[in-house]
Amino acid sequence: MDLMNQNKVFIILIDSLTHNDLQKCPQLSNLKNNAMHFPNAQTIFPSLTFSSISSMLTGLPPNKHGIIGNFYDRTQKKKMLFQDVRNWDPNAIATETIFEIASKNGLRTMMITGFAVGRICGRGADIILEPTYIKYEDIASFPFEVPLSKVPYWISEQIDDSYSFHVDDVNDPLGQKYVDNPDIWVMQLAKQAIKNDASDLLLFHFPYLDFLKHYYGKDSAEVNNHLPLLEKIIEELLSYIMNKYDSPVIFIMSDHGSTEVTERITLPIEDNSAIIIRNGGLSYLYSESNSLINEIQHKILSSFGSKVEFVARPHELSPYYVVTKDIGDLTVCFKGGVTDSHYAKAIHGSLSSSDMGIFLSLIGSNLSKGFHENGNILNIAPTIAEILNISFSNKTKERKDSLL
Repeated sequence: MDLMNQNKVFIILIDSLTHNDLQKCPQLSNLKNNAMHFPNAQTIFPSLTFSSISSMLTGLPPNKHGIIGNFYDRTQKKKMLFQDVRNWDPNAIATETIFEIASKNGLRTMMITGFAVGRICGRGADIILEPTYIKYEDIASFPFEVPLSKVPYWISEQIDDSYSFHVDDVNDPLGQKYVDNPDIWVMQLAKQAIKNDASDLLLFHFPYLDFLKHYYGKDSAEVNNHLPLLEKIIEELLSYIMNKYDSPVIFIMSDHGSTEVTERITLPIEDNSAIIIRNGGLSYLYSESNSLINEIQHKILSSFGSKVEFVARPHELSPYYVVTKDIGDLTVCFKGGVTDSHYAKAIHGSLSSSDMGIFLSLIGSNLSKGFHENGNILNIAPTIAEILNISFSNKTKERKDSLL
């Protein structure tokens, strides 16, 4: 397969996009018929945004890259939640990313995201753009301590009348005070990056569909109203890329699926006897008392045995490739639709097929079009490495093969 001239790689990552969503996006759905498509593609466990994107960019499961979603930092005695990712260690990923490998080989790299994942998952990218964060030219500082004069010149161009680059409020971790719709914000910056040929490996992360599913539900009017706009955004972005470059390779994919909440349960934990870190489809429990954890495990299995996939201590988790220094003393993985979340109307994170299934298609002139089996989010980084003719320095059997 001749890929030597296909030296531009784009990842269009649509958070929580599923095959069911595509039934409402006929033009986007038709793309798979002219692409290298993987109808049964899977993400990793836990099927969470931070974990999945980290696996996508490293080619490794969470037990190797270290990102397991929200967790409790035993050293700092602090809950580390995605809503306050500024407190996370920017070097939390424990292995090299495809961005780092590409940069070492003289390629330019960029990540534009409408949510706060870049500063963790995008380690090694030359440029990271988020609604509340900028990293450029090795300057990595939290919200807008970087003068705009230090940012690529094209960012200061007017995006459009409604979605200018605002810097007046840094108290909103979801970025909603900066942009009404972060997908449009990402789209506008993506077009400027392409127009200015700003990178060789570009990741565009569109998070708003996932936000809407969490807050309103998978089949809500808000989701159904957004899908046609999302379809238009992706179509326009694809057209922009194709008109600019002769032979790009474009990944169109999601990071995880989602499941409508059907039942909320309350785990049998007495006042402050253990710390609960909720992640939608699973929760981590932390306690210094081994006997207490054993007692809680027994109570959960007795009360909710039919509503959980497993309730496991760390030594029991090896089949799931999720054991890290931050893993809970007890991990509760719920069955699809069950959660201890207080607010979400749709969730992900579990092992259910609706959480684990992802959309994955590759577009490129020399790719093998048609439907293919066994695609996995762990294949993405090795595939990019093959396309760009670069190699990971840490050879490990856990890294899967390229899709090509």
